[in-house]
Amino acid sequence: MKKKILIAICLIISLFIFLKYAKDNRIWPFGSSIAYKIPNSLKSFVYNLTEDKNKEIDTFVHNLKLSYYQIPEHNFLTTGGAIKQLDNKNILYVSENGEVYLFDLRKKKFIKNKDNLKEFNNIRDVEINNIKRKLSVVAIKEYDGNCGTINLINYDFELIENSIKLSNKETIWESEKKCNGFRSKISGSRVVTIGDDYYLSTGIFRGPIFSGIIPENFSQRMDSSFGKIIKINKKKEASIYALGFRNPQGLFKINNSEIIFGTDHSSNGGDRINLINKNNNYAWPCISYGKLYRAYSKNWQEDVKKGVYPVIKKINKDVIYPTLKELEDYCDENNIYTDPIYAFSRGKVGISQGIHYDNNYFKEFKDNIIVATLAGRSLFRFILNDKKDRIISSEQIYIGNRIRDLEVTNDGKLVALTDNGFLIYIEDNNKKLSDWRAK
Repeated sequence: MKKKILIAICLIISLFIFLKYAKDNRIWPFGSSIAYKIPNSLKSFVYNLTEDKNKEIDTFVHNLKLSYYQIPEHNFLTTGGAIKQLDNKNILYVSENGEVYLFDLRKKKFIKNKDNLKEFNNIRDVEINNIKRKLSVVAIKEYDGNCGTINLINYDFELIENSIKLSNKETIWESEKKCNGFRSKISGSRVVTIGDDYYLSTGIFRGPIFSGIIPENFSQRMDSSFGKIIKINKKKEASIYALGFRNPQGLFKINNSEIIFGTDHSSNGGDRINLINKNNNYAWPCISYGKLYRAYSKNWQEDVKKGVYPVIKKINKDVIYPTLKELEDYCDENNIYTDPIYAFSRGKVGISQGIHYDNNYFKEFKDNIIVATLAGRSLFRFILNDKKDRIISSEQIYIGNRIRDLEVTNDGKLVALTDNGFLIYIEDNNKKLSDWRAK
């Protein structure tokens, strides 16, 4: 009997160690299709059991305290959702499926909201105008025939005790329908506001077939809303502000300015931070600082005829990334393409949302931009020059979670939304530099 109990204890400990390792490294069953079939309640239990609820992380200039708060009824393997501060007390969390929660910053507690956004197939971003009491939502609608559109929707909102009341739904903009392989959960789309104008980033909403180089080449076409930044004025008039994007997971601005930054997934490696300017072409798929996810298949010529791959005349299996000449059917080598202000020179970054840190709480972070990553499971802190058009230095801050969204509270704390169902509340540990840097 004692032997059986000992064996059972060893098995339980071994299972726990394996689940924690699998979760941390996103391997089977967490990083596989089988995870979709596991009930969310079980996944929630496993994540809650294996996730460290409190961490201490050293950066070059601050010692950080991380506190984890599990999101109720979280849909795991998520690819969307967003957070935004409503007021000094509450963070608004909207899941990719349109569930709405308030996170009470004082009680550190989630409160499920009655009003929701579940009429949409996927929520990509939210923006709040507290002066006009407007909630802007970037949402995806799916249609028959494997088609979909990107939508910018406004609601009036009112905070009533521990809930947010939504009313007066208004469609500000809807893209044309995109069909032929539209995947609503595969591409980023974000919104920022400057004055009465909206700036909305759109991806190509296609999987990594041939590393995102697609026959339709939406990113370079002026007759398509996809792969662009769309400017929408107060009259709801839309125009292409910038083009040449693949999967723009982040869009944010320098506070109290008209300086906009965008992040974009490239191919395998080469994820970018772009300084967004009017009429600039940011070069996707014409120029990449990454490499192809895979070479052509053995039957690539047949795949080209079927429309699976674009027609590229001079490519071969040894190519790292096609040149402009090899992409001549899709890219004009006489065009002026805008370089990113920063490009990662490695894979497994998966750049996502960023923020401009303009608070005195983390005093050494002030006036930096901080960008989150998915596959990289890190925050990256970038120091800019005075003109905000060049990155001087960077620091990687490893967190250990896929971070989908990032927000600064009114008092300067950081809040991160993770794909495994947690909000991370990040504070300064208030340790003297000499106390922890001397370790």
